[in-house]
Amino acid sequence: MRPQPVFLSVLLNLDRYPDFEEASKIGVAVSRSPAGPFLEIADRPIDYYPFDPDYHDINLLMSPPYLVPPSSPSVGDTASLGTYIPSIDPNVFWDDDGSIWLFFSRNAYRNWVWSDEFDRYIEESNIYAVRLDDAWWNDPEAQTLPAVHESYRDVYQGQPAGWVDSVNDTYPGPTRKDGFIPIISYKLQPQVSTKCPSLCGSHVIVRSGLGECPRQ
Repeated sequence: MRPQPVFLSVLLNLDRYPDFEEASKIGVAVSRSPAGPFLEIADRPIDYYPFDPDYHDINLLMSPPYLVPPSSPSVGDTASLGTYIPSIDPNVFWDDDGSIWLFFSRNAYRNWVWSDEFDRYIEESNIYAVRLDDAWWNDPEAQTLPAVHESYRDVYQGQPAGWVDSVNDTYPGPTRKDGFIPIISYKLQPQVSTKCPSLCGSHVIVRSGLGECPRQ
């Protein structure tokens, strides 16, 4: 039996926030049995750098532990544009056309979004998808680390204008800015709730004629 891969959420000190506890990316471990033991393919995350060029990074206006956002969007909009996306809760989907897709959650603790309904910033956890290459799946020894498909690689290069790679001299930060497809978010599908709207975990359900996997 060939080793089977399992995608894992990995906590890291990522890009602009070396002291941020919830910075996260996605790694892969393999095992020949669901009971384990599981071994990491590599000592690094998968080759994927999701980037949001349109997000006002209000964490840069906040002090550790980054729990008190600005009181109004007029203040939040003064924050610089662009941020790398902490990614958790991975799930993999094989489409009928043979393409392989990674569904994941955007970590809510680094995604403050203004809500007119609640008249304040909320921590929003979105569900995104991105196509993966298939070299890792076709490796009979399961030793190839997954990578994002070339059609999503570095699609935001040069955005936003004046972007600074890092504010931490000891960590230069990534330079690639990969894309993604929004699947579920408060902006796309507002939820009626008395609490802060959020989503936890990414799950893929396919019904005949409904909810097709996103394609380029």
